[in-house]
Amino acid sequence: MSTDDLSAIPTIPGRTCKGCTLCCSLPMIPELNKPLYQHCRYVAVGKGCTAYSVTEPLPCGAAGRFNCKWRTDQSLGRHWRPKICGMVVSHPRFQEMQILCNSKGARLWRSEPYWSDILSMAKNAHHHAKGYLLIIRKDEALLAVNPFTSKTAAVRPVQQPLPPNAQHQSGGDWLSGLIPLGYEPIG
Repeated sequence: MSTDDLSAIPTIPGRTCKGCTLCCSLPMIPELNKPLYQHCRYVAVGKGCTAYSVTEPLPCGAAGRFNCKWRTDQSLGRHWRPKICGMVVSHPRFQEMQILCNSKGARLWRSEPYWSDILSMAKNAHHHAKGYLLIIRKDEALLAVNPFTSKTAAVRPVQQPLPPNAQHQSGGDWLSGLIPLGYEPIG
């Protein structure tokens, strides 16, 4: 979770969190010592965050507000509502986009219309910021989506990422750019 204040990113009218608390259970929230795939201590499942007012439940980001991309990105259709698909699309860092999947989402991400949307997001992330899209599923390898081949590659976090200026990326090795972000290919 980013500690940047995301409240400046406008939300799409009508796209509310009502009844959805996936952002309170799927992502890691370092500010609250909340591990990945565990409920936040402040969540009332299906209702919202108890740390905020009852009249306007806001998703948590602790140091700042968090809105999933479904609430801020018009290109994500209704089928991307986290409560419907079981996936939370977030952009925790400039070059990194994540799709965190619950058990339902871990089955759906490969099916249409999600897979076509995921490929489009991966291509856009790479084209605009030399960025990466990662699919995160509980107890399974992280997957980086290759924007060139429409395939995925298993990756894992590394202990000490290289600084960005030490990045060595050849034209054909798209995965090498993940190393400064803290990930490396498996195998």
